[in-house]
Amino acid sequence: MTVIRLLAELHDAGIRFGLNADRIRLEPTRGPISPPIVQRIADHKPEAVALLSSAEGDALRTLFDLAIDEGLPAATVAALSERDLRACADLPRDTLRAYLRVLARSQRMAAGIAPDGWRRAAECSGCGPVLLWPQAPD
Repeated sequence: MTVIRLLAELHDAGIRFGLNADRIRLEPTRGPISPPIVQRIADHKPEAVALLSSAEGDALRTLFDLAIDEGLPAATVAALSERDLRACADLPRDTLRAYLRVLARSQRMAAGIAPDGWRRAAECSGCGPVLLWPQAPD
């Protein structure tokens, strides 16, 4: 199990995480933390501490926290590359929140899921039938 997948599992369980010196801090948002999750964290503590103490890890923690707030799946954040995480490192929380919303929307669209309200059918000469937002130009 990679550390990012472990952090994604924490996210999906509603657990916020952070670093206090060399200790991993966990804050459950829904119910207690299960013993198997605690054991997996202990098993991967050195890698988790190394990641969380980096600029990329700080951005990752913030993005996972925001994803919990936005009700977005862990996969939205876990799909980011190290380069993406570095680019997010110094951005304000409001910018990161907007980035996550757009990223999640793009991921859903790539999976063939139309955004809410996109019900107007049209024919694209390059890609065939598409759904558009209500005020889309003809």
